[in-house]
Amino acid sequence: MKTRVSNWLGTMNAGSTALGRRGVELRLPPGWPEKNTSVTWWNHAEDTHGRVENVTQLPTSLRSAPIRIWTPAADTLLTKATVPTRSRARILQALPYALEDQLIDDPDTLHFAYVRESDGGLAVAVTQRARLNAWLDGLKAAGLRPTSLCPASLSLPLYPEAWTAAFADNELWVRAGLNAGFVAAAGLDPPPLLGAALKEAATQNRGPQQLVVLNAPPGFDADTWGRQLALPVLT
Repeated sequence: MKTRVSNWLGTMNAGSTALGRRGVELRLPPGWPEKNTSVTWWNHAEDTHGRVENVTQLPTSLRSAPIRIWTPAADTLLTKATVPTRSRARILQALPYALEDQLIDDPDTLHFAYVRESDGGLAVAVTQRARLNAWLDGLKAAGLRPTSLCPASLSLPLYPEAWTAAFADNELWVRAGLNAGFVAAAGLDPPPLLGAALKEAATQNRGPQQLVVLNAPPGFDADTWGRQLALPVLT
């Protein structure tokens, strides 16, 4: 089964996955596979989940099912671009130039994936090729052939007129749309990056009406966040 690495952005609906609540999901922790850390799995067909210390310990019964891999959220830049062509080859050639002000690494070392959105623009995911190859090699060594890979920030549920944020892996994952999201520093105060993103979205008339926070840590104060971010915060 061929892994879709050329077009791996998520197409999540609220509370469901692109697998249609069937098959298996696997979430890779930061630093995997170099760091031998535990991996979380979900089997939607049987409504079961678990954690294994090594991906090679994934139950044999799950290996024949379609497997979606959620990759570490901070390892992929999710952004948008406008490229005046519909040719896939020309789009991939143009993306490094269209996004050059957002890229730190040499474009030749990066993997670009995209989907076309309803407004004609492109939602783009950018990941280091070496990191992507490390994930694929680690999965192959474990005998797994995933059907797709997708940044874990896009695993968060979508709610009408809202952004979703979740405390995970000592980070704050933010999902700001169907194929949009970012990672910010986690803390008891709203991260500056979140505040800046909300202000930018508001100037473009696409700001959310509320922020839904998942897995909030002890001491989290939704009212304080709401006052600082100037919108309702729900937990």
